[in-house]
This record gives sequence, structure tokens and C-alpha cells, in this order.
Amino acid sequence: MYDLKSLEFEFYKETIKKNFSSKFAIDELDGLYPYDNLDTILKNQQILKETMRIDDVESIRLFNDSDFYDFLGRLDEPFYFCSPKDFIVFKNFFRDLFLLKKQISKDSKYLKEYLTAINTFKMVIDEIVNKIDDDGCIKDNATKSLLRIRKGIKNIRKEVSAKLYKIVYGNNAANFLQERIVTEKNNRFVLLCKPHFKQYLFGIVHGVSNTGQTFHVEPELVVGDNNRYQEYKSLEDNEILDLLKNLNLLLRKNSDSIKTSVNNYKKIRYYIDLSKVYRTLDIVFPLFGDNILFRKIHHPLISFVKKDKSVALDFEMDENCNLTVISGPNTGGKTAAIKSLGLNHIIAKCGLPLIGSYAEVVNFKKILADIGDNQSLIVDLSTFSAHLKKI
Repeated sequence: MYDLKSLEFEFYKETIKKNFSSKFAIDELDGLYPYDNLDTILKNQQILKETMRIDDVESIRLFNDSDFYDFLGRLDEPFYFCSPKDFIVFKNFFRDLFLLKKQISKDSKYLKEYLTAINTFKMVIDEIVNKIDDDGCIKDNATKSLLRIRKGIKNIRKEVSAKLYKIVYGNNAANFLQERIVTEKNNRFVLLCKPHFKQYLFGIVHGVSNTGQTFHVEPELVVGDNNRYQEYKSLEDNEILDLLKNLNLLLRKNSDSIKTSVNNYKKIRYYIDLSKVYRTLDIVFPLFGDNILFRKIHHPLISFVKKDKSVALDFEMDENCNLTVISGPNTGGKTAAIKSLGLNHIIAKCGLPLIGSYAEVVNFKKILADIGDNQSLIVDLSTFSAHLKKI
């Protein structure tokens, strides 16, 4: 049981979070809660120490994972169908993750537990690279059938364009065309005609502009070609759909491994973002024992705000003492000292360092606090009786 609210632990996390660059690291920080097991606390200390000791931690190529974070949320939906651009997001994330893994693995001992559990999905990425370009477009040679279909589309485009440009650049084209261009409407090649085009051209109207001054007309001359073109476009759509179905199935088959890899990446990125925050501060990893001993230890929130103007705390309380009275004038720092003792113990139990010179802390199973004025006129509680009630 920990009074995280009174001791402003959530506010501390929000302050740290402002310096994080990864959405996954922020998620990990949001879920942070004091550990009771001392071995777990000390292990977390060692992992953070190791991360901070990596020689080139400042030069580690940290990539923006927000696109993949958003994509992963959609991937959890059972009926979500990944688009080509989703696969590019997947590919870019795991390629960057491979480089990150390679960069820090040589210097790691404790981080290896997470690094070895990360699958960078080379086979899946290779399949994506073979099918989709970096702009999220399906490659012509993604399948043999698609290559054949697109060659057919290209040939028809060429044939239709040749026929229509004869009309576009004909002698009387200016009399019935709004623009001398060939465009598409509903997978059919059309010309942009004036309302009185029927005096000069036979064709099918496929649409009219909002102003009513431009008609999208398919000349009778290319109706057969357009029919063939539309058939090819339908074949292309079906081939792409089958291709995307197979890629979606590939991701679904690897969903458990993807989650495992991401969870381990989340841990690593959390420690990297933490290390970048703490490397700029004068910190100490506290020792755990039966005594409380603070030497020049700062209240972290005051230290973050006031920086060099923050006043450090010296405090000592051995195992034979179970009561300390702190007295002094108003605004003398009594409440800040109490909050500093409580908050720094909670931070220490998360395996995190304290800001200051030296610290010994106790692995308390409960950290309770009654700070502030809890009087209530509604229930007839004075300040004093409200404190007694809570105690």
C-alpha cells in the first residue's frame, strides 16, 4: 500500500515523461509501480546502470515509433485488414529495431534478456519488400499474374490514348472540349466536353461537373477498349486483394511473436529514454538496508523546477528509531522534507536513482502519508480531527 497521490508520484512520472521520445516508453512509464521484491528492485537498478554506461547511448539512433504504435493498436482489432502503407510501417519499424538491437547488443549484459527475445522478422520484411515499394504502392512484379495484368493495362492505355489524342488535337476540338486532356472516370477513359458536345461527338456521359459546364464523355470510338480496360482493372484489384490477404495472414500467424518482440522493445526503449533523462542529473542509486540516510538528496520535483536553486535534504533515522518530529517556521520546508522522504522511497522502490549525493533507504511494504488540510465543514471535521480520523 503506497500513498502515491499525496506524495505526488504520478506528477513525478508526468514530469519525467516530458523528456521521453517513444510512445512505447511512455506506456511503460505509465504502468510503473513500486516493487516489493528487493531482487526485482536491484535488477532494475542494474539494467538502468548498464544502459547509462553504454558508451554511445547519446548517439544511439532512436527512431520515431509513433506510426507503429498507432498501427499496433489497430492490429489488435480482430477484423482489421492491413493496408499496403501499414506493411511499410511494419517494415520500417522492425528494420529500425534490428539496427537498434545490433547497436546496443555488444555492450549489454542485463539488456540481453530483452534483446534476445526480439524477433526482427527478416522473412516477413523480405516478403513485404518484394511486394510493396516504400510509397505503399504494389510493385508490378509482386506476382507473375500482376505483371501480366499490368502489361495488359499499359497496352490498352497506349491504344486508347492514341485514339483519344487524335480527337483532342483534331481541327474542331476547341469547339466542344473544355480542356485538351484525356482523363479517367470510373476506370473508363473520357474527355472533358462542353455541354453542346453532341453536335461534334458521339459518346456516353459518365458525369457532369458541379457547374454543369463540363461533361465527362466516353467517345463511342473507345467503348470496346474501355470495356477491356475495366476488365483488366478488375483483375488487378482482385490480384492485389489476394496478395494483401496473404500478407495479412502472415502477420496474424506471427501475432504472438510480434507482441513479445514489441513488449521487449518497450522495456529497452524505456531504459534508454530514462538514461537520457538521468545522464543530465547528479544522481545516486540508493542502497537498501535497515536505516534511512540522506546526504544532499533533493526532492525530485523541486529539483526539476528550480534546478540549482533546489535545497538538498540531509536526514538520518536508524532502525531503532520509529518516530521523527520536524519543526520550524511556516514555509520553512517541513512539508517538502516529508514529501521528499516519502517520494524518494517510492522512486527507489521502482529501481530508479535519486537526485543527490548518497542515500540509504528501507524496502518498506507500506508508505502512508497524511499531508495537508483535510477539514470538512460538511461532515463537521476540523483540521485536527480530520488528521486523527485518517491516522
